[in-house]
Amino acid sequence: MQLLTLASVSRTWRTIAIRHRSLWTRIPELSLTEWGMDTMRKTRKLLQLFLERSGELPISIRCEVDKRGWRMGPKIARETFRMLTDQCHRWKSARIKMPIRFIEELDSIRGKLPVLSHLEFFGTKSIVKSGGKEYILDHFSDAPSLRDAVVHTRYIFEGVDPAFKVVLPWPQLEHFSEASFSGRSYSDLVKEQPQHLRKLVYKVQHTPDLSLWTPLLLPSLERLRIRVGLPGPAILSHLDLLALPALVDLEIRGTFAPADPLYSKVLALIRRSGCSLERLALDGFNAQEGVFSSILSSCPKLTSLDIANVESEPLQVLVLDTGSLAPVVPKLNNLVIRSRKVEGVNSIIDSKALVRLIKSRTTGIPGGGLGQIEPLREVNFVWDDDEMLHLQLALLELEDEHMFPHETRPESVLRHLASTARAKLKTKIFYAERSLVDHLNVKLHLKLSQQLKGLEQVALAEGDSRVLTVSR
Repeated sequence: MQLLTLASVSRTWRTIAIRHRSLWTRIPELSLTEWGMDTMRKTRKLLQLFLERSGELPISIRCEVDKRGWRMGPKIARETFRMLTDQCHRWKSARIKMPIRFIEELDSIRGKLPVLSHLEFFGTKSIVKSGGKEYILDHFSDAPSLRDAVVHTRYIFEGVDPAFKVVLPWPQLEHFSEASFSGRSYSDLVKEQPQHLRKLVYKVQHTPDLSLWTPLLLPSLERLRIRVGLPGPAILSHLDLLALPALVDLEIRGTFAPADPLYSKVLALIRRSGCSLERLALDGFNAQEGVFSSILSSCPKLTSLDIANVESEPLQVLVLDTGSLAPVVPKLNNLVIRSRKVEGVNSIIDSKALVRLIKSRTTGIPGGGLGQIEPLREVNFVWDDDEMLHLQLALLELEDEHMFPHETRPESVLRHLASTARAKLKTKIFYAERSLVDHLNVKLHLKLSQQLKGLEQVALAEGDSRVLTVSR
């Protein structure tokens, strides 16, 4: 504990530390778990020390409860937990992790949270019977200062999905994040159309029916992150109801079929809202020709783009024309390309188109990116299959004559040797679906041996050896 160490330096330092009550407002985490109960006497003493020395200042608390720890000493666990709840009128920030079956231990805090501004609630697994009982977390519904809330209840029940409801002061929230099985909190929040909501994160395992709502206006929402389970397309009709004029960051993740019109829905949302995105992250497929280019044209301030299942057409659209009066997304500096398996099969990106794109936004920019055009600084690849990722990188490196036109001949030779050897290793030797024939193929091994000998003869001190570590 750094604060206790500080107070142990000398009598003067100890006196100063004790007098500065603000130093003691971050209460040590209370762990009423199987492991935490072993040191409960020390924990209670330390908790009491911080509560006393912080005076009446607002405090930040963190607490974790599990059923095994509680059963080890239910009396001392309840008494220790009550030490925190008795000070709930001072809670400014609270992070609580507990099984839903223990939420009655929070009953005493209802209506006694005048300064609580930040809440994180994580429901841990509980074994309950499916008998129609509704579980309600409404203990924070009367918190006039609450602005930020994170509610994570996705894995709270094992084997059943009983009715579970979270009640918060929805109209006053500015940031809200939900990770749940059924997404009921999201529904309650957006129906209130909170005027000051700026960030909304929605992660749901089973997407509820959101199509029968009326149009929704969220005037201050800047960041919307949606990650849905099954069915993924259920979220698409909901997008038609939203108007988000302040939106700058949009992310939609889920399981979508090639025919699902995700890109068309996003384009309609942008046009209806009149917003200009700075970050866009989409799963799904660019099925309709021209929609992707229209999205980019509507977002001239876009700096970060994250897309999946990329074919040649989007890559060609992203190629930067430095001579154009209105170049496509001139501020783009971060690109993420993802590959999702479609019916168990990974797609291979058009390496030539990708190299042309990267070159146009790096070495192809006159003056190194001064003025209205910014260079591409980072390209990330995210694949479900590591083997396929390395194969894709090997194919990309084989386009060296396009990506590195100014290399000297030794550097180009080294790059070619490295790329061909890497491709052979990944596709024939270390590939998960390699055959016994490949392992026993003498010609294949001789060819690989020649390539490796060529690499061994390279004088690394005379050239750039970084090409050997591109796909480490």
